[in-house]
Amino acid sequence: MAAKKKRILTKEEKEKRRASSLARYRRRVAEGVCPLCGGRAEDGTHYCRACRDFVNKRNRLIRKERAEHGLCTMCGKKMRETDLKLGFKRCAKCRSADAVRYYLRKKK
Repeated sequence: MAAKKKRILTKEEKEKRRASSLARYRRRVAEGVCPLCGGRAEDGTHYCRACRDFVNKRNRLIRKERAEHGLCTMCGKKMRETDLKLGFKRCAKCRSADAVRYYLRKKK
């Protein structure tokens, strides 16, 4: 049996799919439903317990994998050698953006 060929989507079709997916996500969050599985979301979060654990585990693996390959754990760009030698896990741009967010949050 021959493998089914994937149809290549145009730019407009990709944008339409992305917009509908984002709208579905926002609608489910507003209704208090888990956007991944459609189950009841826990109080204070967008996800149910099973999906939240899955997302957290996936994010931890992604950050760990990026750090092993010398990539920034936030944006995924290649880090400078000096930053790696100093033990940083985020690039200078992400560190400065994080410092600004911290400063603004503390200022309030």
